[in-house]
Amino acid sequence: MIKIDLIVIGNLGSGKTSLIQRFIDQDAPFQHNYLPTLGLNLVKKEFVHQGQQIKLCIWDTAGQDKYFSLTKSYFQRADGVIMVFDIADKDSFNRISDYWIKQVQECSKANAQSILVGNKIDLCEKRQVKFLEAQEFSQKYKLPYFEVSAKTGDGVQEAFNFLSRKCTECIETEVNEVQHLQIDSENKSKGFQGCVNTIMSIWKK
Repeated sequence: MIKIDLIVIGNLGSGKTSLIQRFIDQDAPFQHNYLPTLGLNLVKKEFVHQGQQIKLCIWDTAGQDKYFSLTKSYFQRADGVIMVFDIADKDSFNRISDYWIKQVQECSKANAQSILVGNKIDLCEKRQVKFLEAQEFSQKYKLPYFEVSAKTGDGVQEAFNFLSRKCTECIETEVNEVQHLQIDSENKSKGFQGCVNTIMSIWKK
């Protein structure tokens, strides 16, 4: 089994909790009024991808600044980061570009995978963040961009599944590299021991 830690960040009211709940249970009734997350909330989901058992640990973070000192430590061990903004709230997008992107760059581990998610496309008539604006930002920082709706479920599974696959590939690559290093180390050790045995046999003669 591969364990993947994902952390979901964004402004208060961007729909992080609703997004996670829609991913966990896509058929569940949509709740309009979630209580704000205090600190961190952990949600888990297991599934199979290409014959490999995957366990997702999804950390739902509080949007308030006063909780960031707590959130920060989880960046350092997260395999994937989901940055969420509300397409009908320009301030939530500005918060990504002015604040969250810097925190991700400075606090997350080097091989962490990140995506940008524009939530609430069901409110397209109230859109304040144009698709091209968000896309240009995502391209600048090399972030795959998804537009989704936690209310209708549109795009939610695709966004989470994409990031899960990228994290799985990254973890599998790391495991393979470690295994190769161990094999190389063992071979070098055997080679060295072989040389020692040869020298000792010659010396004994």
